[in-house]
Amino acid sequence: MYPEEEQDFDIRQWNLSGWFMGVAETVCPSNYQDKVDWATAAYKLWQRTGIKPEEVRAARCPNWKSSYEEYKKRERRNKTKVFYYP
Repeated sequence: MYPEEEQDFDIRQWNLSGWFMGVAETVCPSNYQDKVDWATAAYKLWQRTGIKPEEVRAARCPNWKSSYEEYKKRERRNKTKVFYYP
């Protein structure tokens, strides 16, 4: 009948994917595939060793917060469009 009902939905996996993708957003915000790859690698590392994705992010990019804020500022600036009417 409805394909949504036939799928296995695991709320724990859904929450974990949201957690890892949220951290991946701060690591590589501009490319979706890079986010998915980073989140998958961090998830596998977390399963093997128990290292949280925040710790992996801190080890990879110690100044991630300022870089992410700068990216967001640039993104906001690029979205601004000025219209001049004659």
